Amino acid sequence: MPLTRYQERARREVGIFLDKLAAQQSSAHSKYASLEAWEQTGKEFKLFGAYNPRKNGVGKDLPNFCVRVPTGGGKTLLATQILGLIYKSILKDRNGAGLVLWVVPSDQIYKDTLKKLRDRADFHRESLEFAVSRRIEVWEKDEIFRITPNQMRSDLNILLLKLASTNRETKEQLRFFRDSGGNIVQHFPSEDDPKLNKELKERIPNLDMIVNDEVAGEHLVVTSLGNLVRLYAPLKSLKARSIYRSSRLKKVRTTPRWTIMRTWLAWSMSHNLTMQASNGICQTCWQRPKTRFTE
Repeated sequence: MPLTRYQERARREVGIFLDKLAAQQSSAHSKYASLEAWEQTGKEFKLFGAYNPRKNGVGKDLPNFCVRVPTGGGKTLLATQILGLIYKSILKDRNGAGLVLWVVPSDQIYKDTLKKLRDRADFHRESLEFAVSRRIEVWEKDEIFRITPNQMRSDLNILLLKLASTNRETKEQLRFFRDSGGNIVQHFPSEDDPKLNKELKERIPNLDMIVNDEVAGEHLVVTSLGNLVRLYAPLKSLKARSIYRSSRLKKVRTTPRWTIMRTWLAWSMSHNLTMQASNGICQTCWQRPKTRFTE
């Protein structure tokens, strides 16, 4: 399915930002790469809103941006296209493989997205496979424990989540951070090798630990889904709910900070697990015409 002129424009402008970001990340000033890239991009076309620099869970620059899409503007299709652009620029070294968190706010959007991405004949799935040139594996939270290190290296693994699953609030959500079995243990050092566990903790300081005792020399990383996400520093795509109430624009409070009769596609990459990085998505965005589009 060909992109509309609107979608092509959005894709092109996001690509400009990502190319400049990749160039900045490879330079000596990578500490402020995302801010520098944003300012350079603003010289080529108008950007609305000042960029708010962020850091990830290990204190490094956290590139983050969003695309505000009119209702019916082809949000999922644009997401697949932008994901491909990211893997050809700032994540080029991953060769299209690794882990992506695809976060949605509601049960219905979850079901719709899962159906689209798992159907090999669906054009959203085809668009994504073409964009990254990799085998695609789509996982639900209860299935991800079967994933192996080899799959992480060879496939693009999409973990579909509802926003509440990434926040430590209820007993059910805490399972995300609990020590687990299955293939997930293959991604972490052996429990009888405290030295490797300590080195991993030093490399990724926000990992949860079962024990981290310098005096006793005991170190053991929690083999949880939460730590797996931190370990692979995935790309995160947040698809916010779309709200349509009248012909006038209204600001309404939702799980993401603002939704204005449109859907936000928010992107970030970090070692964080919670979606705190997406709380300020309205601070850095491409704004689009108010015209209604169909997917």
